[in-house]
Amino acid sequence: MSFEFTPQEQTRVQLAHLGGVQLDPIGHADLAVIAVLSSVYFVNFAAVAFLVWNRNYPPLKSKYPFLMAAIMISMFIYFLGDLVLKAHVHVRGRVLSNCMLFC
Repeated sequence: MSFEFTPQEQTRVQLAHLGGVQLDPIGHADLAVIAVLSSVYFVNFAAVAFLVWNRNYPPLKSKYPFLMAAIMISMFIYFLGDLVLKAHVHVRGRVLSNCMLFC
């Protein structure tokens, strides 16, 4: 994953400018967003792993540990889709660049 201002990114910005759209190039600010949000998701994953590991402990049993794990997995999938949709990362390859889920 490259966060430098590559010639391909420069071409992308120039083409958007010709179309009348101001495009922010992918850079180190996007890397910071990914790093911060990934660390938040790691902390959430650790908490859910602890919850599932100790699921028979009565105060934690009332929190529906498997439902919380399913919510955590769906939040992570949403996070990955949001990174691509908001153009924080480049999507390369035939499958990911042509799939409407990864637009």
